[in-house]
Amino acid sequence: MKPKQLIIPGSDGNHLSRLREKLTTNPTRPGTVNHVAVLHDDWCDLLSRKGPCNCDPKLQVLGGEQ
Repeated sequence: MKPKQLIIPGSDGNHLSRLREKLTTNPTRPGTVNHVAVLHDDWCDLLSRKGPCNCDPKLQVLGGEQ
């Protein structure tokens, strides 16, 4: 069974493409809610509201709950 593609409206920036990659290689269980920790670099444009994420963020998908 092929996993469904994650589609996020207005998806731009490095953090969302990283999340898509992470969930493609390590999908979550259906019917669960998962929290994602995103650690941006201090100089990232997203943090200063100058634009989309342009750093190399670290992502961690935390455990799922039903």
